Amino acid sequence: FEKLKEELLSKETFSLFKDDKFPPEDLGEKVEWRRPFELRDSPAFFKDGVTRFDVKQGQLGDCWMVAAMASLSLREHREKFDQVVPASQSFNKREYAGIFHFR
Repeated sequence: FEKLKEELLSKETFSLFKDDKFPPEDLGEKVEWRRPFELRDSPAFFKDGVTRFDVKQGQLGDCWMVAAMASLSLREHREKFDQVVPASQSFNKREYAGIFHFR
């Protein structure tokens, strides 16, 4: 992850991540793929902590992922959440490469 992110952010080859195995074009006409900065001026990975209400299901049919993330966000599972979602990630424009790391 770190090596890929570093390559994406390098001045010579700067680009945002695009997954070859899950390209946005393969989602069909029902889904319009957008980057966070196309939706909000200042997107936030987390704002004012994490709650189960922060995770919303989209059109991709990812209810299993939403349920898992919501469960991990509960106070009694916070230590596990921090293991699954490394805290050093953000939408800071100098650090955002269009990719995030989850364990």
